[in-house]
Amino acid sequence: MIKEFASILSDGIGGPVTDKQQEFLAFVSDATRDLTHLVDDFLDSSKLRARTLRVDRRAWSIDELIDSAWPMLEARARSKRIRLERSVAPGLPRVFVDADKFRRTLVNLVVNAVKFSPQGEAVTVSAEPEARGRVRLGVTDRGPGIPEAQARELFQRFQQGSQGRQTSAKGFGLGLSIAKELSAINLGEVSVRSALGEGSVFSFTASADDRRSILSCFLDRTVERAPQGAVALLRVDRGPAPVQMDSLRALVASVCHATDLQIDGHNGRSIYVLGETLEVDRWRDRLIHEDYERQGEGEAPHPAPLQVELLGSWVAPDAYEPIASFVAGPEEKKRCA
Repeated sequence: MIKEFASILSDGIGGPVTDKQQEFLAFVSDATRDLTHLVDDFLDSSKLRARTLRVDRRAWSIDELIDSAWPMLEARARSKRIRLERSVAPGLPRVFVDADKFRRTLVNLVVNAVKFSPQGEAVTVSAEPEARGRVRLGVTDRGPGIPEAQARELFQRFQQGSQGRQTSAKGFGLGLSIAKELSAINLGEVSVRSALGEGSVFSFTASADDRRSILSCFLDRTVERAPQGAVALLRVDRGPAPVQMDSLRALVASVCHATDLQIDGHNGRSIYVLGETLEVDRWRDRLIHEDYERQGEGEAPHPAPLQVELLGSWVAPDAYEPIASFVAGPEEKKRCA
């Protein structure tokens, strides 16, 4: 509401606006944008803590993901008199991500870069291929840089580097910690390279839309969280009932945590679910309960409830080969047989 009325006044709809008043209205617009971003950060943070953040990972091209955020990022940079540049390597594979979580990660890194960049400088968004079927997104600024000892602390909640105290930039230190958590939900990781007086490069990775790469990224994140953690693989099937894959995906997602992984089955009517738990009965009960609940809310009745099958459980570091034998395509299944 505040931003809308500031825009109305700035457009002169309420009467002539002087140059000085335009300057004040620009400050109001910037402040409301900062407030909106702060509220988004707190909402994301609370959902992450409560484990209620839902995930919908799909195949997307890097260009369409960046395009969807670019107008807002340009406006943000322009308001601080910063140039926003883009460098995307040709031929990048599609990535397997939740588009909203990807955009939020990118936005937080760009907002951080703009915040600490001198006026008249440029912030560059880049994308390039990495080993093991991954893509790295980078955000480069020409700000004051970060001491190496402090760089490791930047992704903790409510932490700002010394540059935050040495400049007029203010914040709660949530943006980078949320970027780290959202990137992890998208099976990636964040990192920073910086040199004092030369600027910084904040980056995050995403998996290519390839089952082997997706599985590798998922297990890497699992081992990072719990080096000897256990993972279980389920196959969720509608059985003989007619199935709409979109509705089946939504049903499975509604009872899974953000750290779980869903991959479509090969038969077009089932979904593999991989998670960091051995409490399979809870998954099965929640899926079937949710299935009946939805039917009670007016959905057409199904001939049979969901069929939930445990395919196996393993210690995470040893899980790749057995899980790939189920989840990967026919060629990979032959290799793992």
